[in-house]
Amino acid sequence: MLHKLLFCLLLALTISSCRGKIADNEMSNQDGSRVTSVDEEKPQEFKPIENEATAEALNKQNEALAASSEEVIEVSDKVYFDLDNSGLSPDAKKVLDNQVAWLKSDTSIKVVIEGHCDERGTREYNIALGAKRANSIKNYLVQGGIISSRVRVVSYGKERPAAVGTGEAVWSKNRRAVTTIQ
Repeated sequence: MLHKLLFCLLLALTISSCRGKIADNEMSNQDGSRVTSVDEEKPQEFKPIENEATAEALNKQNEALAASSEEVIEVSDKVYFDLDNSGLSPDAKKVLDNQVAWLKSDTSIKVVIEGHCDERGTREYNIALGAKRANSIKNYLVQGGIISSRVRVVSYGKERPAAVGTGEAVWSKNRRAVTTIQ
């Protein structure tokens, strides 16, 4: 509430300083009449809160609005997998539980689950593994109550790495599934 009050005071000061600038910007026309360089409309006057009862009522109204706002759901878009595996870890299930809650909050949202792999293995093997990973996530979302037609899967295998290089630190970032909005 305090920051709103400060904003209103700042707005009032800005408006009053603009009026002085308008007077400074007046010029004489060729026929001697006075014209201004801005539109003839003047900004509306700022009216401060007149009494404490009004201020208190506004404060209570703002608190009620803040309390009635919906709970924010923090949703991660990535789930990571172990080597040659499409099973969901407990951490992955926590991420997917948040995705289920988010998808239930807005039934118009459709998503695509992208399956990815690290650079090891053949192209064909990684495409199949990426599809298994994406489908395991889709199955979890559907078991959580999301309609199957809202979830599409695609596998990129090793074709779109998140990190480039070699070694377990890089490969673990590439063994993932990413949920994107369609």
